[in-house]
Amino acid sequence: MQDTEKKRKFIIDFLYIAIIVGLCYLALSKLYPILSPLVVAWIVASLLHRPINYLSKRLKLNQKLVAVIVMIITYLLTTLIIFLIATNIFGAIKDLFMTFPLIYTNNVEPYLVVMFNDIQNDLAQIDPSYIVAVNDFANSILSTLANAVSNVSMWVVSLITNFAKSLPNTFIRILVSIIASIFMAIDYQEIIDFIAKQFSKKTKDITIDIKNYIINILWSYVKSYSLILLITFIELAIGFTIFKISNSILIALIIAVFDILPILGTGTVMIPWIVITLIQQNFAFALQLGIIYIVVTVVRNVIEPKIVGSQVGLPPLVILISVFVGAQLFGVLGLFGLPVLLSLLNYLNKKKTITIYK
Repeated sequence: MQDTEKKRKFIIDFLYIAIIVGLCYLALSKLYPILSPLVVAWIVASLLHRPINYLSKRLKLNQKLVAVIVMIITYLLTTLIIFLIATNIFGAIKDLFMTFPLIYTNNVEPYLVVMFNDIQNDLAQIDPSYIVAVNDFANSILSTLANAVSNVSMWVVSLITNFAKSLPNTFIRILVSIIASIFMAIDYQEIIDFIAKQFSKKTKDITIDIKNYIINILWSYVKSYSLILLITFIELAIGFTIFKISNSILIALIIAVFDILPILGTGTVMIPWIVITLIQQNFAFALQLGIIYIVVTVVRNVIEPKIVGSQVGLPPLVILISVFVGAQLFGVLGLFGLPVLLSLLNYLNKKKTITIYK
């Protein structure tokens, strides 16, 4: 009887948590796109609040005037940096994929033609009837690859064009964030005081505790992934240098940056590089690139859960699962957000603020 009661309590608790998680998911999926400009604005205002206070006291100027000046300078510098980086990156990507068909025609296709000719010559010595079949197969492969390269190029160019078309809507959202963050920075303390008055002392203490913990966790994330990026860069740089690849340091840095970005990863650069090298029949170089790619991928998958887990206070397996599930449900936001949420719940459970598990 006691066991049945325990099982029933467990099921009720589980369903309760599942309902809460489901409601949070629905709320985030519906409200986040609408409220994201205001969320970004509040984050920016919060980050710049202390520098604004410091400058106001140091320069003996009105805090609201300093807030406006700091926010404008921050956004101008940020816009300039992003514009310069984005222009170069998107321009390079567009040029690369625009020239993909030319690269295929001049470099890849000749190697394939030579390879199929060699196969035909070898088979002709065995049975001449095989030549027609091989020739048809070769033409089919070459035609398929040519169409695929052309389609990929068109898809990427279309993607960039669609992104350009979405800029007006993006610009409006950014403008709302900028204006809102300036007003929030001007009246930051008044907003904080107003919100604080709406809650009891216990609730305020819990809220401040959660805020401080999340800030520490986010800083831990920055340190963790900076360390992972550094390790990946060192591995790539050493590998490229050992195999005498020109511009090894620069190439290693570019691939390491790709590796730290969600969705992309090392394979975005390494796999096409290996495939093109194989097509060019440079098997030794392809093997070298393959070894580097395998080592970097294995090390990344081993160290990431351990490094991130040690920083956020969760077991590596939980981090691995939460990263995967978060990315599937919420994309980039879930990739980082779900581990942070689980870490926060674990922290609050240990402090007995809430009780989720024993």
